[in-house]
Amino acid sequence: MKYKGYKPEWRTSVNERNSYRTLFRWGNPNHLSEPTEQFYQFVKERLCLTNEDFMLQTNEGDNLINLDIPCKLSQADIKEFTDIVGKVNIGIDTMSRVRSTYSKGVLDSMRLRREIIENVPDIVISPSSEEQVVMILKYCSRMNIPVYSAGGCTNTTRSNECFRGGVRIDFKRNYNKVLSFSEIDQTVTVMPGITGPQLEDILNNASDYFMNVGGRYTCGHFPESYEFSTVGGWIATRSVGQASMRYGGIDDILVSAKYLTAKGVIETDFCNRGTGLPSLDEIMLGSEGKFAIILSCTLKVRKYTYDSKKFFSYILKNWDSAVKCAREIVQRESSLPSVLKVCDADSADLMMRMSKLVSRGPFSSFLQTMGSVKGTRCLIIGYTEGEKYHSGHVKRSLSRTCQRFGAFTTTGHLSKKWEKVRFSNAYIRDILQDYDIIMDEITCYVSWSQLQEVYPVAKEFFNDRSVLNIVQLVDITAHGVKMTVTYMYRFISIEEYNDFHKQVIEMLSMAGAKNPCSHSLGNTNKETLDGIDELYMSTLKAIKKHLDPKGILNSGGSDL
Repeated sequence: MKYKGYKPEWRTSVNERNSYRTLFRWGNPNHLSEPTEQFYQFVKERLCLTNEDFMLQTNEGDNLINLDIPCKLSQADIKEFTDIVGKVNIGIDTMSRVRSTYSKGVLDSMRLRREIIENVPDIVISPSSEEQVVMILKYCSRMNIPVYSAGGCTNTTRSNECFRGGVRIDFKRNYNKVLSFSEIDQTVTVMPGITGPQLEDILNNASDYFMNVGGRYTCGHFPESYEFSTVGGWIATRSVGQASMRYGGIDDILVSAKYLTAKGVIETDFCNRGTGLPSLDEIMLGSEGKFAIILSCTLKVRKYTYDSKKFFSYILKNWDSAVKCAREIVQRESSLPSVLKVCDADSADLMMRMSKLVSRGPFSSFLQTMGSVKGTRCLIIGYTEGEKYHSGHVKRSLSRTCQRFGAFTTTGHLSKKWEKVRFSNAYIRDILQDYDIIMDEITCYVSWSQLQEVYPVAKEFFNDRSVLNIVQLVDITAHGVKMTVTYMYRFISIEEYNDFHKQVIEMLSMAGAKNPCSHSLGNTNKETLDGIDELYMSTLKAIKKHLDPKGILNSGGSDL
């Protein structure tokens, strides 16, 4: 990628396969994208850095992992697991176990860059059938061996780290099949280890995989980790995808599931709504493997009606008008798109810098003339999809609403640019961290009235500390929104980052946000758990005690 000025020597590759860098680097090892010059200038300006700050890289993680960590299991234990799944599906060598230890959070990469290896499982097991999973858990329960289940290991909160060693069950390798598909019910039943792309490929081409199926289908769930995360992980963390306005979150998509607890199997009903019973799925969603292991799950699917996909992006004069416009769109319910994002002034500044069409030339002059001032203007972006008539109707209705709030259209240009890079933020995060610049996210759900209190407090907190921050509203509903704060700052030590992360959680909680976290609770958000009602937490602990009396499932780390 060409720069007009100074270009840092961005690291987009890995030198050695068994280095620390291979463990913390995100996703596809062949992904070579690097920050654009516009993004680089934006970061320098907002963090008051110079080119000199990007000349020396630190903690790159290029050293080889030369460790010999003893397995604490007995030879009898290893033989039992080998008899269940076969020797080829057992990993007891140090590298196999270390590779399964870490996920993709900031703390994971900061520790690995400093060659800190901890909480390693004693064995990694890759089952291929429900029967094998049941046998593994029965043996572990009898021998009191901790069990940690894992899918894509894309979580950012240490939610499946093996704090007590024991067994790591890897579902992604073999336990990743579609079990059944019903075109009549529009449902698909899958193993939890299947990834988003694997599932979408099968559904999009259903006629090639299933007998007597003529249509194309989609699950419609596209979280930021979509390319590498698994369906089981979506359920365990109560995931919300980018197209949640059309398809809902995973809690809306999940129909039923089969769970394996330490006491046995629980299978939920196909139509929970009609039974009049409390929903056990609701308890399992977001429990992060502490109550049970997911054996299989049934999901809703939709017909693949992407005949027409129409992008839109609108510039509004300020944050207040952008928020009111978005609220009007969702509360009128006449023009709900598949994706809708509100970008605050800092986020809009970054996106517009990335586009020469919008940031320079006649259009920029036109905005100034019409009273749209740089530094206060915000964005609403997204797209509609579906059959041609429906998609066109939604976009026209949305356009009329935006115009009533003084919005200027930039056609679909900015939305298309966002879609191209919407799964790439983690790669940029890795590259920036070579220069001790930490890029992290905090999310929280707030009602529209709470947003009026939380947003200004959050902006003041970050701005007073000269921390680069951009705020976006996603998963927008008639009653509230998910507020995502992406922030960047230079943290030299892990302790410095941890202290700041705790301050952010505390600030958002005091401002009125409920359960602020980094996409899921996990073990890096204990401050959030501390703020949960005591009776609520004691109820969850009672469920944990009942379903897992020995506390072997995903144990350690948090209070459950």
